[in-house]
Amino acid sequence: MSTSFLVWSMLFGSVGLGFFIYGKRQSAISPMACGLALMIYPYFVSSVIVLVIIGLVLMVLPYFLSQGLLTPCGYPSTSATRKQYFTNAM
Repeated sequence: MSTSFLVWSMLFGSVGLGFFIYGKRQSAISPMACGLALMIYPYFVSSVIVLVIIGLVLMVLPYFLSQGLLTPCGYPSTSATRKQYFTNAM
C-alpha cells in the first residue's frame, strides 16, 4: 500500500464523513448514501487511479441528483411536476 493511496483514502473518507453528517441532519438520502460509500469503498479498491476516479464521481453525484440532472427515464425532475405526476397517476 502506497502513501498516495493512504492519503487519498483519508481525504475521501473525511469528505464522506462530512457528506454523511450533512445528509443525516438534512434528512437527505443522496448525500448520506454517497458519504457512506465514500467511507467504505477504499477498502475494496487496490488501484490509486481507480480510487480517485470513483471518489470524484461519488463526490459530485449528490450535486447532480439534487439538481435533477440524473433522474430515471419518465420521472419528472422538479418537485412541482412530481406532485402533478403522482396526482395524475392515481
